[in-house]
Amino acid sequence: TLNTMIVRTLSAVEVESSNIPEGGIFQTLNIPELQFTFNKDVKNSFETVLEDENGNTIEHTKTLTGRTLTISTPYEFKQNSKYTLKILNLEGTDGSRPEGEEYVISFSIDDGPTIQSTNIRSPFSVSNNILLTFNQNIDKKEDIKKYIKLNSGTNYTYTVTGNKVTLNPNTNLGFCQSNKVEVFKGLKSTEGLISSKGNTYTFKTNCARVTKVGTSVQGRGIYATYFGNGSKKILFFGSMHGSEANTKSTLSKLITELEINSSKIPSDKTVIIVTTFN
Repeated sequence: TLNTMIVRTLSAVEVESSNIPEGGIFQTLNIPELQFTFNKDVKNSFETVLEDENGNTIEHTKTLTGRTLTISTPYEFKQNSKYTLKILNLEGTDGSRPEGEEYVISFSIDDGPTIQSTNIRSPFSVSNNILLTFNQNIDKKEDIKKYIKLNSGTNYTYTVTGNKVTLNPNTNLGFCQSNKVEVFKGLKSTEGLISSKGNTYTFKTNCARVTKVGTSVQGRGIYATYFGNGSKKILFFGSMHGSEANTKSTLSKLITELEINSSKIPSDKTVIIVTTFN
């Protein structure tokens, strides 16, 4: 043994926390400063470079207080844009460094409100309200009817609750009809972001019409499902006897099939299905 040495490895310098939201997307233009807290004390000899998505350098100042780095800038961040902050020559007071040559943090400013989800499905109940869920809270001062059209003119009332807009048509949409919801660009969030693109949703209301046609001897309702409006009526009924539950299952599947393929029902026919006759 020529020599014995004790070697102590150092953990890398990392950003432990920041005020950048999860996913790195701000949903506001009001960003007074960016803050980053390191996992250990660092020397104040590092450099910072803030750039936009085109590689243009953005004027800023850096302040290190304890383990917290604060980036301030008079620059006005732009909607639907990406930015990168590079920290160069970063070194801990214990001599450690980041895992790479530079520490890179990327973030972006979101576009205006975009639809995240809806309750629009085909078939859609003729009496349902339409629920649109956005990725941002909607400014309640907005005239929703200016930005959302139902069938290019169907009148409706609406409510705005956070990021949800509910449309309540003044009249039922009507059975077996094609419908369209158009969301135009320009809708504003509570943080002032304005949508730059729209969406269009098409859907069909349910074609099945369910009516109570009678009651059993023990008072249970007997219901019929109608498709079409023709003068010639075709009747299917199942479960005439207690051992015929499979006929109810078969007719239930027929209802699903006719709902999907309602356009194939001849105009002179009305199909009536009673899944449970007894």
